[in-house]
Amino acid sequence: MKQERESYEPPQAKKELGERIRMAWKESELTQAELAEKLGVSCMSLSNYMKGLRAPDIVLAGRLAFELNICLDWLVTGNGPMHPGPGGMAGRGGWNYPVPVCVSGDDPWVNAGWQEVPVVGLANCGDSRWFSPGNMALRVSLPVDYPYNPNTFAVIAVGSSMQPEGIRQGYVLFCDPSAPIEPGDAIYIEKNDGIASVKKFLKSDADMVHVQAWADPAPDGHQDRYDELIDSDEIKRMVCVVIVKRKG
Repeated sequence: MKQERESYEPPQAKKELGERIRMAWKESELTQAELAEKLGVSCMSLSNYMKGLRAPDIVLAGRLAFELNICLDWLVTGNGPMHPGPGGMAGRGGWNYPVPVCVSGDDPWVNAGWQEVPVVGLANCGDSRWFSPGNMALRVSLPVDYPYNPNTFAVIAVGSSMQPEGIRQGYVLFCDPSAPIEPGDAIYIEKNDGIASVKKFLKSDADMVHVQAWADPAPDGHQDRYDELIDSDEIKRMVCVVIVKRKG
């Protein structure tokens, strides 16, 4: 049985969110059944989201934006453009724009043994387009036994290109700018124009960074590996992923 994932939203906010989901779905070429299958939810759950009876959690909202090729901030808040604008195209290797979101309610990762760090965006682990007009307002928690660094931040994984490395949709990736990067590490790379992704680091020199990822799964589940060379001058920051945490 498919599990329905919900976040708390006031009734009016749920209704408005449902209207935006329905609007975006009507522009797509998908049936409700096809969209529900892609999201991993039941048709009834999807219908409830569109009617504003329930609200998807942030991971499912991110998946909705991914599948319908719309901006997550527009979907969640109603602000900003509905679709990625000029320059919002994915670059080579399936790079994504980090998406700002604002969520109400309790942080699902908070507990007594964790310290909070900011989430800077959704890190692409697949092929799609995103638009990034601002900063996120979400914080998650880092284990207190990890050495504290005020510059540590987190991103939420979207897509499947790092699945063979154990990074799945909705996982929280903690990134520490002070941690050394070694071959085989997962890294968060943000380019100068704002697009960002998570890849596997292989090696680098003064001019190029060599990374690796995997294509989206084929119907039989197989994922083809691909390598990519990135010009060092294009990179704004490259940070080691030090902790991968499942939601829940």
